[in-house]
Amino acid sequence: MRHSLKILRTTVLLLCPIVCVPAFAHAKQSGGHGQSYLRWAWAADFAHGIRDWLSYPLAQDIGFDPDLYTANLNGSPCLVREVKSYGQDALRIGLIKPLSFHVTRESRLNLTYQLKMSGSVETVTILLAGENGRLYKLSLPQVSGTNIITTRGTTLGVPAAGADIQAFVIEARVKSPVLGSSNRLFLRRLEIIAERSNVLPLLKPKLAHSAGEDIPVDEYPVEAGGHLTVEVRVRTPLGISVYDSKGTEIPLTEKRVEGSGHEGNYEVSLPRTLQPGMCRAIVNAGTARNEFQFLVLGDVPPHPRVLLTSRRLEELRSTYASSPVLAALSAKARDLRTALVYSSFAGENIALLPSGSIFPGLPQYFSLLENYSNAIAFNAVEYRLTGNQAALDATRKGLLTISSWPTWTPPWFAAHGLHTYYEVGVSSQRVAVGYDLIADHLTLAEKEQITEGLWRNGINPTIEEYFINNRMPIAASNWMANSVGGALSAVVALYGDLPDWNARLGTALAELSVAYDRLLNGLFPGDGAEAEPAGYQEFAMEGVSFGLAALHSLGIRPPGTDRVLQSFWWPRYAEVNPALVLDTGDFGGQLRALSGFAWEAEHSSDASLRAFYDAADAESLLAVAKARATGRTLEAAPGLLDLTCCSQPAQPASLPPPSRIFPSRGSAVLRSGWKSTDTVISIRVGPWFNHEHHDQGTFQVAAFGRKLISEAGYADYYKDPNYQTYFKQAPGHNIVLLDGDPFSQPGEEGRYWSALAHYPHFTARLLTPGVDYLSADLTEAYGGALNTFQREFIFLKPNVLIIHDRLQSPSPHHFDWLLHVPLGAESDIRGANASITVDNASTEITSIGSNNRWTLQKNLLAGDRYGDLDRIRLNQPYEFVLGSSKLSQTSFLVGMKFGEAVRPLKALTPLQEGSMEGFIDASGEWSWITASESSALERDGVTAQGNSLGVRQGTGNLQIFGTGISSLLADKKLAVESSVPVDLALDSTDRGRTIAFYTTENAKLRVALPRKRATVLLDGHLAHNGLQGNSLVLNIIGMGEHIIQIRY
Repeated sequence: MRHSLKILRTTVLLLCPIVCVPAFAHAKQSGGHGQSYLRWAWAADFAHGIRDWLSYPLAQDIGFDPDLYTANLNGSPCLVREVKSYGQDALRIGLIKPLSFHVTRESRLNLTYQLKMSGSVETVTILLAGENGRLYKLSLPQVSGTNIITTRGTTLGVPAAGADIQAFVIEARVKSPVLGSSNRLFLRRLEIIAERSNVLPLLKPKLAHSAGEDIPVDEYPVEAGGHLTVEVRVRTPLGISVYDSKGTEIPLTEKRVEGSGHEGNYEVSLPRTLQPGMCRAIVNAGTARNEFQFLVLGDVPPHPRVLLTSRRLEELRSTYASSPVLAALSAKARDLRTALVYSSFAGENIALLPSGSIFPGLPQYFSLLENYSNAIAFNAVEYRLTGNQAALDATRKGLLTISSWPTWTPPWFAAHGLHTYYEVGVSSQRVAVGYDLIADHLTLAEKEQITEGLWRNGINPTIEEYFINNRMPIAASNWMANSVGGALSAVVALYGDLPDWNARLGTALAELSVAYDRLLNGLFPGDGAEAEPAGYQEFAMEGVSFGLAALHSLGIRPPGTDRVLQSFWWPRYAEVNPALVLDTGDFGGQLRALSGFAWEAEHSSDASLRAFYDAADAESLLAVAKARATGRTLEAAPGLLDLTCCSQPAQPASLPPPSRIFPSRGSAVLRSGWKSTDTVISIRVGPWFNHEHHDQGTFQVAAFGRKLISEAGYADYYKDPNYQTYFKQAPGHNIVLLDGDPFSQPGEEGRYWSALAHYPHFTARLLTPGVDYLSADLTEAYGGALNTFQREFIFLKPNVLIIHDRLQSPSPHHFDWLLHVPLGAESDIRGANASITVDNASTEITSIGSNNRWTLQKNLLAGDRYGDLDRIRLNQPYEFVLGSSKLSQTSFLVGMKFGEAVRPLKALTPLQEGSMEGFIDASGEWSWITASESSALERDGVTAQGNSLGVRQGTGNLQIFGTGISSLLADKKLAVESSVPVDLALDSTDRGRTIAFYTTENAKLRVALPRKRATVLLDGHLAHNGLQGNSLVLNIIGMGEHIIQIRY
């Protein structure tokens, strides 16, 4: 069921005559492109839900995006993007569909759309995002009513050679929308007549296609040592290549089998040694080519196999008598089985929940599914550990009850073009475990009913959502992780128990494996992080872990497994302790339970991952059964996964480097060390990620185990009235506002399409033992309002942080520099100085320059802070603000020093010498100055030509830091000379000298050798050539960070 909408047709505009072409038609080959293309036609389908479309710009949460839905418009299906105005000066209302094709000047696009906007429609545009990074654009009519458009590639500016396209976008921009209004774009039709590569049609194998994906999958798994049959219509020699899941080509034995008529039939024998997993086949015939995936299966082990093996159960059984966790599990299993009614009509109640809003009845819905799925899983575990017959009976009864329900999904989802909900996936995980643990005690009739129920309510809706419709093509959400992980667990649990179901479940396994591989690629960018805030990462990891465990039981290791295993590094770096994690977005700041990392800690040999998991301070399985509603309670609860770890004692883990950048996620952490009292600085700069806030450039700081620089913090994004205008917007973070506008940062693009990948990024980096330096370009975050915005982070270890901002805009603005005080902290302002104290930790803050007068402003309190007003003292939130006059160009320079509150903390001393500004830290012996452009700089006997210079003199030790350095002299002797400006950090002792530097281009460096007998290493390798007297000349090839080590 979809929304029913009626809007009168008011306007028809034809840019050129409409030409009707059947969808998916193929015609003759075109030439002149350097590649074989065929004519190709495609038409959007809105009648079967949301197929491979996303809101554009990307929604704050692509899992729950109620602004994107299907509807009936005058009796025809359409896709709707609806955006509410919360006071923005302008709105962007668009849709994006990832779609690969080759556009030429003769290509045609036919589309029909309607607008219903409350403000002035400034532009309506279609965009084709090219793989080459270019956008091909066309402005469309801005009028309300029906707009029917046909256009050619020539009007889009397509070059003569054509272009390969990654995505289609249609977007309306509205000026001055009415506050509280809903603004809607209706896409009623989209047809594209263009070109695609010459695809060889295959009669066999039978291939299943996922919306928007170029490579289909064989519907039926193949056994290792079995045969893969390829059949084509025309008898012509075929070239067949097969690659395993690691991308290694497999040696094949193939033979041609004669077919009837003009068909050619080839049989490929797969080696018995081929490991189970998703393989890839490429079939060539002349200029035509086809590529598909196929799943290789080995032996299916007996029950139990999904999560807890017989061996692991025996290990748990041996510790049962002495384990308080397992004793609590048994007690909870008993409570659940006695509390359930085992109602056959509960599923009918789910079907009666409202379709117009997701919220009425939602807590009761969660309570229902949580109680049943936990009762099934907990009682099954108790039975396998204790043999308690009552637990077995409860598991069986729970499975039969929940499988009899007609649905597990509230009607709101079907009404919005969706098929399933993440809670269905979470429940499927537990139901699969319960079934797996007692399968040998079920009759064939019981297995048939349970299989039918899991298929109807859990497996098939997930296939429809995430494979057939591919409704989340960038695959970067915890919703997909739990849904697909749950469906995979269910399929693996059921597979082989009922022979009549094997073909259907085999196809499901292949299709879900494709969706799962896509998930691992989209959710884990490969930089040691996951593309969500830490709390949602932990929740996503639970679904991912169930998927990994289920596939592991079949001997399958998905290609993205290593990215999953390495993704703990971001929360590891951001964590001060389990109750204090410095992350941004929709996150409450704590990671007390780490169930999502349990299976990985057990099956990885990484001692650091195991140490991270062991650091969790909430291990009780009881918490998962207490969840009564959606949100943080459920998503942060420990669970069954904790039973998988750990069978072996932990091994010592070496400490990693203290600071690290996670560029694909868009984050960085700068640390003075790994002790609980060390300074930790968390920074957000980078592309969109799921559940993000509009907070580019923000930072948080903790020292001595306390947060000293905070943000507005978590607020309930479903309920808090200030979430949309404050907590997720720029004012809730430590950034710069323009003219007090809460929507100063309208949002950034994602990393998924090269022509649309416009977002803030780090432009320079130096991470060294004594100094960390990051430079970030934040211009893109402000939606065209700024010409430039550079923010520099200078961390003079162990306890000084300097923030240097330089901004320029095409028109004058009032700029406000925000710094949030932790809730409940003591704060004070004294002109250009401010201070914060939290328990035993404090910070002194000093501003310098034309914008140097602090004000203290009250902020909004999140609604979830309100508890028992008779027992809990509420704290007024505050922020420090530096304001500028109305200017087109300004800068901010702020220095912070962190220390223990029990000792007097001396603030940084401002330093001004002509046009140069900086700070002196007398106690740490650091002094630092900066200039607006490259200048001759001097501090404490060190001179340089550059943009900034910092010097720290110690006994037998000299540390130097500088940016934009072309020459550096210490004690009037040349230390470094560069052909291009570089950022560098030099650390000199009586044992040698280390120079870390960052360059944006090739550079020639002359480095002084203070002693004749010295060994020089460049990036860890001996530097043999370039010796010229008492110096070494090095040709540095390539942008990036390099290290020169001079050992005496």
